[in-house]
Amino acid sequence: MENLLLSVIVILLLIIFVLSAKIYFLHKASQEIITAFKDKLDEATNTLIDISSHDPYMKKLASDINVQLRLLRRERHRYQQGDSELKEAITNISNESVRRYLSQIRNRKNLSGALDRSRPQFYRSWIIYCKTSDRTYGRDHCSGLF
Repeated sequence: MENLLLSVIVILLLIIFVLSAKIYFLHKASQEIITAFKDKLDEATNTLIDISSHDPYMKKLASDINVQLRLLRRERHRYQQGDSELKEAITNISNESVRRYLSQIRNRKNLSGALDRSRPQFYRSWIIYCKTSDRTYGRDHCSGLF
C-alpha cells in the first residue's frame, strides 16, 4: 500500500513537472512572439516571426500573426505610396497656381506698360478732338483741359 501511494505521488510529481515545463516553454514562446512582433512593426523588413517552441498552438499563433503582418505591410506600402502621390499632386497644383499668378502679374505689367506708352497719344488725340470739335458738343467735355 505504501508503495502504491508512493508511486502515485511520484507520478503526480512527474505530471506537475511536465506541465510546469510546458507552461514555461509556452511563456517563453509568447515572449518571443511579443518581442519579434514589436521588432517587425518597428523595422521595414520582410522577415517573419519565428519561434523556438514546437508547440502547434504557438506555431499557429505565430503563423497567423505573420499573415497579418504581410497584410499590414501591404497596406503600409499603399498608404506611403498614396501619401507621396498626394504630396506630389499638391506640389504640382501649387506650382501651377504660382505659374498662373505670375503669368497674370506679367500680363498686368505688360498691359500697364502698354497703357503708359499709349497715354500721351491718347491725350494728344483728345486735345486734337477738343480743338477740332464744334463748341456746343466738344467744349463741355474739353473745358477742363484748357
